[in-house]
Amino acid sequence: MTLEGMVLVIGLVHLILGGLLVIVPDRLRDAFRRFPRNAWCGRFLAAVAVAWSLHLVRDMPLGWFDAYKGWLWFAGPVAYLLVIFFVDELLAPRALGGILLLLPNLLLTDARFRESVWRLAPVILAYLWVIAGMALVLAPYRLREWGQFAGSTDTRCRWLAVAFLATGVLFVWLGFRGFGA
Repeated sequence: MTLEGMVLVIGLVHLILGGLLVIVPDRLRDAFRRFPRNAWCGRFLAAVAVAWSLHLVRDMPLGWFDAYKGWLWFAGPVAYLLVIFFVDELLAPRALGGILLLLPNLLLTDARFRESVWRLAPVILAYLWVIAGMALVLAPYRLREWGQFAGSTDTRCRWLAVAFLATGVLFVWLGFRGFGA
């Protein structure tokens, strides 16, 4: 997928989240409140994160480790099982953090070859994802704190919706406009 396509998808996701925050803020707050302890969401997101990281490691040139890449097909399921059995406490935020650490690879790989100043918008978002991902992996309880802060009042919920809608509009515009010089 091209950078324009990825940016368009990101913009649409932001627009959907912002729209949901405007239309059904109470339901979204309840879902967000239940998310950190949801075992099935955690297992699903952990499976996505493990599979994605195995895919990335399989395609990377890693020097002396290249000889052992055949073992990844066995190590992946073992790693997944170890994660869901031994890191089951707040697994959903940790797995979400892992995915947030993997997502920037898609954007940054293609954005580095663009000369437009607008390429910095997805680059900045990618680095924000990295910071949030590290925070969630290291301290998954932060997701609950962030959710309580952002959703504690209707005014904060509206401001969050405005932020999501504004970034969504920006990224949809960039997706259609392109990143030409």
